[in-house]
Amino acid sequence: MRQTAILFFILPFASLSCNDKQVHGIVSSEPMTNYIRVIQGKDTVLFEKVSSEKDSIYSENYLDRRCNLYSGMTLNLNMPPVPTKDGYLKVDFSFPVPGCEIASGYVLESDVESSFSKVETMSKNEKAFLSTIAYAEGTGDAYNYIFSHASFSSYEDHPRQRKCSNGLCSNAAGRYQFLAGTWDPLARKAGVKDFTPASQDTVCLALIKEVDATQDVIASNQYASFERAIYSLSGKWASLPGAPYGQPTKSMSDLWRFYQSQL
Repeated sequence: MRQTAILFFILPFASLSCNDKQVHGIVSSEPMTNYIRVIQGKDTVLFEKVSSEKDSIYSENYLDRRCNLYSGMTLNLNMPPVPTKDGYLKVDFSFPVPGCEIASGYVLESDVESSFSKVETMSKNEKAFLSTIAYAEGTGDAYNYIFSHASFSSYEDHPRQRKCSNGLCSNAAGRYQFLAGTWDPLARKAGVKDFTPASQDTVCLALIKEVDATQDVIASNQYASFERAIYSLSGKWASLPGAPYGQPTKSMSDLWRFYQSQL
């Protein structure tokens, strides 16, 4: 996956304003389960990605259409917002935003409150390490990924959908490709009730703890600790070097380069 620095240009396209009114339940003073609310005293901008999927969302081509969102607005979503590594939330609205007709896009995370809640206790090293696991698994920032390049729309529970690809069958799902049989006991132990991005992060950290790799992950900016952590977890993720499953794996040098790019 190509990683690029974010280019946040304010381009001279006509912005489309959104009025704070009730339209099909998208803007409301009482949010649904999944929502964003613009922080009081702040205005922000929603950007729609209309360029091809091969383009980075951080390229100039991405900033084609934008919509002004105003202080205090609450907008309901189809699913929990998904964070990007550059501080944005990917949002999918229940209906197009009134006055803009934009149904999905990206908003600066620091400008909104939302139904997505990060694991705030994670250190920079832990965040980078979890992103490295996702890189190895080929999921990137996608918390709604299912094995075989499919996706799911509800975060209420692990989707438990068995898919087959290239002779392999699995019900692996989420950013960290949890098997249902791995997810269930860890989720119960962690007190997790859903499959939201925050819950996936929590259970990933719980799995790291289970193999006694937490301290190495915390110190993973040191290569020796990073390497020990990867090998400790190679029995859990088939994409990590040293995994005994006979599937293609990433090299340690490739993972280390990617990890460093996330710091």
